[in-house]
Order: sequence, then structure tokens, then C-alpha cells
Amino acid sequence: NLHRQFQYAFGDISFKKAEVLTKKLRNQNPSIDIHSISEKLQKSNIDSIVSDYQIICDCSDNTSTRLLLNKC
Repeated sequence: NLHRQFQYAFGDISFKKAEVLTKKLRNQNPSIDIHSISEKLQKSNIDSIVSDYQIICDCSDNTSTRLLLNKC
């Protein structure tokens, strides 16, 4: 789905999106604090994963995960 993913390029195929985005954001600003999480987001773990963060970059590929994150 690279045609709708402006932050990713052909060379990023086979790498986890969260890790690629983390690397690119750190290249833009080495002073920022980023924690990349490639764990499957579920009702049972969402609170413990997102509770400590002010900004979340959603790199999910499915509607149910997006809705879960938006609800939280």
C-alpha cells in the first residue's frame, strides 16, 4: 500500500512500519524521544501501552485496531 503511505518508500518493504517511521523521525530531530511499539494492540493491552504517551503515530493496517485506538 505504498501509494497511500507518504512516509514510506520502496526500500522500506519488509521492515516494520513503526520502526521505519521511528528512524525517519529521529533523522529529522535527533533530540526527540520516541518509543516504537510493534506489538499487536488489543483491548487487553491498550491501556498499558498508550497511557504514558502524549502523541501516538498509528501505523496499523486494519480498521478494528484504528477504532480501538481512537476509542481509547
